[in-house]
Amino acid sequence: MDNFIRFLLICIPMIYLLFTFYIVSILFNKKIRKTVSVLPVGILVCSVLNIFAALIAFFSHNILFLVLGVAASVFILFIFTFRFKQIQVREFEREEQATREAQEMLEGNNAADETYLRAKALFPVGNKFIAHAAEMLRDRKDVSATLAFINQVMIEQMYADGGVILIADDFEDFLAVKALEGNFPPPYKLPDDVPHKIERVRTNFKYAEFKLENSIFGEAATSGVPILIQDGTQDERVYNNGPESFLLPGSYLILPMISKGNVTGIIGLSRDSGNVPFTETDVEIAEMLANYVTEALNLIDALQEEAELTAIENEMAMASKIQNILLPKKLVDTPSLSFGLYAKQAKGVCSDYYDVIRSQEDRSFIIVFDVAGKSIQAVIVMIMIRAIIYLLTSTKQSTLTLLDALNKGITGKISIDHYAGVSFLTYLHNEKAIEYASAGNQALLIWRNKTNKLEMITQATDPIGVSVKSIYTVKKLPFTENDIAILYTDGIIEALNSEGSQFSLQSVSNVIAKNKDLRAKEIAKKLNEQITQFMGKALPRDDQTFVVVKAKN
Repeated sequence: MDNFIRFLLICIPMIYLLFTFYIVSILFNKKIRKTVSVLPVGILVCSVLNIFAALIAFFSHNILFLVLGVAASVFILFIFTFRFKQIQVREFEREEQATREAQEMLEGNNAADETYLRAKALFPVGNKFIAHAAEMLRDRKDVSATLAFINQVMIEQMYADGGVILIADDFEDFLAVKALEGNFPPPYKLPDDVPHKIERVRTNFKYAEFKLENSIFGEAATSGVPILIQDGTQDERVYNNGPESFLLPGSYLILPMISKGNVTGIIGLSRDSGNVPFTETDVEIAEMLANYVTEALNLIDALQEEAELTAIENEMAMASKIQNILLPKKLVDTPSLSFGLYAKQAKGVCSDYYDVIRSQEDRSFIIVFDVAGKSIQAVIVMIMIRAIIYLLTSTKQSTLTLLDALNKGITGKISIDHYAGVSFLTYLHNEKAIEYASAGNQALLIWRNKTNKLEMITQATDPIGVSVKSIYTVKKLPFTENDIAILYTDGIIEALNSEGSQFSLQSVSNVIAKNKDLRAKEIAKKLNEQITQFMGKALPRDDQTFVVVKAKN
């Protein structure tokens, strides 16, 4: 029994050591805590088994149970240790795989960072494009200088050997070369009559135009997608024009310039054969630059358009001031005639002119004309016609001679378009009659007081300014007491309401019939009210002018 107690005293420290090792193993195996640690579990099992064997041996007074328990613990501990090693190896392999994946991710992030850094370095380039665009507008330079500058910067930033910029035509389906720099082997077939000399080839390329369906430039413009060609000799879209080094295709990068969803042009870059070809990274960087270029060109277009609009507005303002000086402030009645006026200006400069000239005792001249166009040029033509009319009406020439001389005085004298429809009415005081001549589609309306009917006098002739050989005629008609004549421009009979209906001459006749006893000024007012009521909210499409002439008692 004493031996048994001594044996227990030996086992108890062993059990204590096993528990201690168990605690330590837990602390040092946190790397594999994702699963239950095998070795600590094995030690715990062995410790419990030893305690249980010691208790049996103590109560049975048989040491054999303790020996068997220790032996079983050693065996179990061996198995758990082996299993622990297997799990530890798998955990190590998983950690190694995770490390490799993390490294690959880090390398990918570093590559992205390199692209970002390269792109970030382009920010000043975009500012340079905008600054150059502003400078061009300030100095009133042609846009071709800006395109050449952009082309040079693109070549430098993309380490290219040559560059070309093509602009899409606004109305035709083709691209025209606007800037060419460096060595850019033509990717198209050269004409047979172009010798293989650098300058001749360059000249051919510089003035080339490409349809959208048969070139790599057209392909990029049609698809709106960049084209990367790393080896032009292996791409069927690129034509090899010869063995000369300046003709040998290398690497090409073709980029569309897109604005508001539309392709406005193409940027082409090339690297010589033998140099490092363009890559997908180059495509990304070049697209960023192309966006900068597009914004710079959009800025130029917007500012130029604004400048043009401002110039037009200033021109319109000046033209309107001149016109206000030319037009008579009011039409003064004569002892034989009373006058009424209606004039409504459409948008822009009024191209209608009216006047009453009393330069002779026995004749009065009433003129209404409509100049083609709405600009400062129209005002210039108006000034010329007015000056000639005032000169001619101071002579004793007939009405027909006056209109013919007016046409010859205008036709072919200035380089701008200068056509005008003219209604020329001469009132003969002594004869109580009128002479009427017209150029163009102008017409005369006459209300006969005796018959209470409206007559239309038309003459199909050329407007003045078309040809010196134009032939005009004159009609002489009685114009007696309370007869009413109306000279008008086509803006009156072409007036439309909101439903698209046209103002009729019957409406004019009805107004005159109701108001024939009024003075010409009141009749004009009634006609004005009728036209305004008819049109409603519809805006006039052309200037509207009519002059009412009424014979007094």
